[in-house]
Amino acid sequence: MASLSDGTYHISVDDQMFITRRERFDLALASESSETAKLEVRRTESGTYTITLDSTPLHLSFVGEPEVFKRVVLGPEPREWNISAGPGEGTFTIAAIGSSERLTLGIHPALINPPMIGLSPDFGEDRGWNFHEAK
Repeated sequence: MASLSDGTYHISVDDQMFITRRERFDLALASESSETAKLEVRRTESGTYTITLDSTPLHLSFVGEPEVFKRVVLGPEPREWNISAGPGEGTFTIAAIGSSERLTLGIHPALINPPMIGLSPDFGEDRGWNFHEAK
């Protein structure tokens, strides 16, 4: 099983669409590397991870309990995530903690551009996330 080291990363799907901060608390996926967010990934004592927007007090989060297609946004309280080996070589799956079903970070189904990020049920089509060290 692959492990992820603490560090600052650019996180993408298929090395093409990167997690990006759009507005105050909104996240989206964008292909422009100049807009790519730097995200600090830290392992907790319990073996889960927190993901924080670099140099801010904001964390990858969602409002309330994890639910199918709930938007993932930036929030003030750290949220813990399970990060495990993904379906492709060198990829990772990011899963919400606290749901009765497995919900992973994915592309929200709303047909808008740029795509939003949401919690997705396990459809078996998860492509995994790529973590690129940020300089």
